[in-house]
This record gives sequence, C-alpha cells and structure tokens, in this order.
Amino acid sequence: MSRLAACVVGVLVLVAAGCGLSTDNEPEGIANTTVDSTAQDRTSNFAVPYGDTEPVAVWFLATDDEGIHLKQTQRRVAAPPTPENHLDALLQQPPDVFERDDGIWTAIPANARLLEAPVQRGQVLVINLPDQVYLELHGRGAQGAFAQLTYTATEIDGVKAVQFERDGTVFSALDGSGQATTSALDRDDFADFAPLDPDDPVSPQ
Repeated sequence: MSRLAACVVGVLVLVAAGCGLSTDNEPEGIANTTVDSTAQDRTSNFAVPYGDTEPVAVWFLATDDEGIHLKQTQRRVAAPPTPENHLDALLQQPPDVFERDDGIWTAIPANARLLEAPVQRGQVLVINLPDQVYLELHGRGAQGAFAQLTYTATEIDGVKAVQFERDGTVFSALDGSGQATTSALDRDDFADFAPLDPDDPVSPQ
C-alpha cells in the first residue's frame, strides 16, 4: 500500500472513532435513553388558554361496578370565567388519557359547540346547541350528555336549571329516567346519574 493510501485509511479510522462508530464488522445496538416516568408531566389532549386562567368545575361520566354516574373534574378557562367559556370547557376539553384510564368519559359528541353565548333568564340558563349534536344523541348516552350539561351549567353562580334549545327552538331534552321534556332541567332530574364520590358536591355551589 502506498504511503498516501495508508494515510487516508488512517484518517478515516480516526474520523469513524471520533463519531462514535464501530470499526469492526459486528452490528451494535443503540443504547436506550432512560426516561424517568415520575418526572413526566400529566399532559392533556386539549389546549389550555393563554394568559390569566381560573379553574372551573365540569362534569363527565364514570363507569365502575356501580354503573354510570357523574364525576366532577376541573378545567382551566380564561379569567374571569363566563357561562360561555365554562361550558366550552366541558365541550372542548374532553377527558384526557389519564382520566380515561380512570374510567372517566363523556357522552357529549366531539363536534358539540355552542351556537351562541348562553343566556341566563332568572335562575335558568338557556343553552343553544346545533341540530347535528342532538342527532348524535341516543338512549342512555343522551341522558348522560344532558346530565353533564346540566350539572356543569349549575356550577355557574345563580344558575339552578337549564333550558335546552336546538337551533334557537326549545328542545325536548331527556331527563335521567329517559323522559323527554321541554321544561328546564335541574340536578334533581338526573338522580340516576348522581355522583358516588362523597367529595363531589351534589348541589350547585
């Protein structure tokens, strides 16, 4: 081998060694990066509002040996909370992967959005949802969805009941026993879904 060729080979070997590459012919495994699971944050699958925020209580459903019942959790909304962003938190911040692992879920369709800001009339909050949302609600799931909306809405100061509208027209919503009614619904109408956890409040704040 010429002197020049020998020098080139030597340089290539040194470069390979400097880059952490093996100079033998045997394959080597890539070392795994160890991740401390206890240091991982509990991330969610929805966007948290920017700026000043405040926590609000929203209600999802939980399934266990006792059946299906309401379960309270918290979401953060832009401060100060309003009836609109409070309900948006329920509609647009569904259970995250950790909550789902705990059996928490929502019966409200993923595309559910408020058509307009809720209007409070006395102690009744009027919620106007698009026609498509109601078309996706059936049976026990529909009862659970109305229970979630009613419990969440009655977390709002001064609200004791909810009137549901469909594209601006009063809608016959289902109560907890499956009965359709155009009357305003309150928490007593969903006794079958009442929370089991004694730490969950069972009446409006």
